[in-house]
Amino acid sequence: MDQEVGVKVATEQAIGPGPEAAGGGDVVVDFETRTVPHQALLDGKAEIAKLQARYRPERRRRLKARALVIAGPSGAGKSTILESYAEDHPHLTDSPDGDVRRVILVEAPKRPTQRSFVAAIMRALGSKARDTWNTDEIIAKIGWLCDELKVELILIDEAHHLCEHISQDNEEDVSEFLKSLLNRLGTQIVLAGLPSLLHLRDYPQLRRRMQPPVVLHPYSWSSIEGRAAFMAMLGLFEAQLGLPEPSFLFEHETAKRLYCATGGYPGLVSKTLSEALSVALERKARRIDLALLGQVWERFEPAGAPQLSADPDARPMPARELARGTARNPYLAGKDAFLKLWARMAREHATMSERANRRRPRQLAYRPVRDDVEERLAA
Repeated sequence: MDQEVGVKVATEQAIGPGPEAAGGGDVVVDFETRTVPHQALLDGKAEIAKLQARYRPERRRRLKARALVIAGPSGAGKSTILESYAEDHPHLTDSPDGDVRRVILVEAPKRPTQRSFVAAIMRALGSKARDTWNTDEIIAKIGWLCDELKVELILIDEAHHLCEHISQDNEEDVSEFLKSLLNRLGTQIVLAGLPSLLHLRDYPQLRRRMQPPVVLHPYSWSSIEGRAAFMAMLGLFEAQLGLPEPSFLFEHETAKRLYCATGGYPGLVSKTLSEALSVALERKARRIDLALLGQVWERFEPAGAPQLSADPDARPMPARELARGTARNPYLAGKDAFLKLWARMAREHATMSERANRRRPRQLAYRPVRDDVEERLAA
């Protein structure tokens, strides 16, 4: 395939002298802490940059603050997008304006109240809410801190916690609360989380303040562009491995099996290759091949105890061969077994897509934001 040839050349040029020449550094840590600039990551960061560009300093006429939702299943790369964007905009402690934090990253509490959520934002701003403050007072303090620190953008990870395990009426209260936060802070906000976060767009009072959402799907194997992008991502990951010999992960057979095992999600690809790199270093392997990837899969999906033979005089076999179920292993399965694994992966894709697009059964009616929202937030 043409895309394989292009990726092969780029990867061979990018591969370094290998971990032996790396000066004894922690190769696995280096691999996991580097950001691989694959296409979905670049597209997500571009949308965040467009939102940040709406920010205007106090001396200029300000645009209304808006929110951007980045939604996708686990492993789709949401957190990586936010973390990479925050790394691109580090805090400045010695600028002429003093402490400047143009971009702050917040992780939403798992079971947040309005108070604990805004308190988490305060901690990211380097401050702490007093126990005697109510939510309204905390929001006012956050607004003051954002102005003082010149905060242009607040990135909120795991934001689906804000609307999980709550009723539809309470979900509407969350939408009103977020709109109030946008109004009071004047700072652009990015909300990243599971697809359930998209339900916030069902409420007109908040929808008008939201950018078009970024929905992270796995790379597509069915389109020319999607397959080429997935193979290119594998080439980028391989260039970061630093092994002595090229593994050619992007070649059709290996790429196909990596896709089947990970569903095409960048986060799962990264996790798999990190473990594969660890195993390769342990065994002094010069490259990653399907056999090694199959062993990594077995680490994550351990087989049960081998069954006892009914014949005590039967010739014994190595424990690994008894326990290994190659029909379940996407890297080692034969053609027929692999096709069944691929079909199951495709069904899981369809199920996740259906779940992400599902909406509430009853029609949402527009209700204007109540005048007492500030009093209710302060309660």
